[in-house]
Amino acid sequence: MQVYVYEPSFIVGQAVTLCVTPNKQFAIAMYRQGAGEALIPQTTWSLASSSNVQFVGTARNGRKIFRSGNAPAQGRFDQDWQWPQVGVKTDRDTWGSGVYVAAVFEVNADGVGIDALGTKIDRGQPIYPYPPDSDAMALAVGKPYMPATANIAYVVPIATYHAYNLTGGGCFYAYNAPPGGAPYQQQTVVTMRRPGGGLGAFLGEPPDPYDPVSPRQQFAHWDAKFVRWLATKDISCDFYTDIDLHAGQGQLTLSLYQLMLSVGHHEYWSQAMRDALQTFLTAGGNYACFSGNTCYRPINFGAYRTSGFMTSVNRLADHWPDYDEWQLIQLGYNWGGGRWGDAGANFGQWTNTTRNNYGYQVQPGKSDHWIFAGTGLSDNAYFGNGNKDYLVGYECDGKPPSGKLNVLARSPQLAGFQDGRTNQASFGIINDVSGARYQHNVVFNAGTTDWARVLMDPQAASQSVLDHITYNVVTKLSDRPD
Repeated sequence: MQVYVYEPSFIVGQAVTLCVTPNKQFAIAMYRQGAGEALIPQTTWSLASSSNVQFVGTARNGRKIFRSGNAPAQGRFDQDWQWPQVGVKTDRDTWGSGVYVAAVFEVNADGVGIDALGTKIDRGQPIYPYPPDSDAMALAVGKPYMPATANIAYVVPIATYHAYNLTGGGCFYAYNAPPGGAPYQQQTVVTMRRPGGGLGAFLGEPPDPYDPVSPRQQFAHWDAKFVRWLATKDISCDFYTDIDLHAGQGQLTLSLYQLMLSVGHHEYWSQAMRDALQTFLTAGGNYACFSGNTCYRPINFGAYRTSGFMTSVNRLADHWPDYDEWQLIQLGYNWGGGRWGDAGANFGQWTNTTRNNYGYQVQPGKSDHWIFAGTGLSDNAYFGNGNKDYLVGYECDGKPPSGKLNVLARSPQLAGFQDGRTNQASFGIINDVSGARYQHNVVFNAGTTDWARVLMDPQAASQSVLDHITYNVVTKLSDRPD
């Protein structure tokens, strides 16, 4: 089975609407991303309203059984699939703001799972937000029922997930043809009402040789790791999507927070998203970017008063005019390194996907900066280039010539990236924290997509260094002034 959410986020305590494969007898299991790789079961939910889904009854094992009605089994990449819907009413007291996962699986008349995922769930085995388990999962971001229950707003990049999602036959990228098939052409509009918005996508990207288990351009590869790190440190966040940031007041009011986080591959931004962050910074908010290729491509979420409004993602251009995203986030992809790997002859058969083991070198006179506290790093020392690190890439950002960022660390001159860039990736901060605690309008940027991957890899040589840096940045920039 497959599933997607009708809306990517929901207010905790209200319902999340699941859209499921037609003509199936199925059950639902809800989970939360916690500190471990395995998802945490959420049992406190109830049935809300449904459309084209029949509640069959409760089996002897206590499982609720549903049957989805008739509808087309698959839609286009750019049109609402209009699958049968079932609402899951969440529990405000036990859920909390976080990233949730809905899993669906076929069952027999006794409520026993008859597919691979259902069998695992019946046996009490752990399930994970990566294939094959994630093929029958959907991502749902739980927003706080009261604004600002924490000092940090974490924005999950749903638009970027869908930009690479080929489900329905198209996405924002062109891919070679499978044997006997036609090539996948580059598209400019995709719907968010189809499977694959963070989990369960059909992807044309090659596996990451440094984490082949979780696919790039999906939640598990970058964001899930950072969410796990936050949980291990007991750092509270309120979670939102980029659609909430776009919608602004009433969805995500950044002014109520001290810090906004971007993680992994937060590539696609609307003008309204940029404006919201700029207003937040101008008013004294802080931004920490543990992402690469950030804010590089402009989008909107459908035209007002059309069927695609707030249900689709429209790619407006290849990049912002004059590559000016750096003026907001202080680094730019045009001054960094492009994607790594060559497309092979057939779909999915990429070559040269391993890259040079680039890390960062602490710049002269910078090792005593508070960001490096506890790392043991000295001036000119490298981090992120040890065993299993490969920190810089698969995409990374650099400082433009006129930029004002205080560069604390820089990569060697880059070579081998497929976009032909020979720049240096950068890592630094602007409007630095002064004194022990706080100063307004701080922007920190780590400049690479792969930060979260190394951060949560216990075999990576620089894992401890990244752990200290991340903790220093997140705790200091989220601390409210006296």
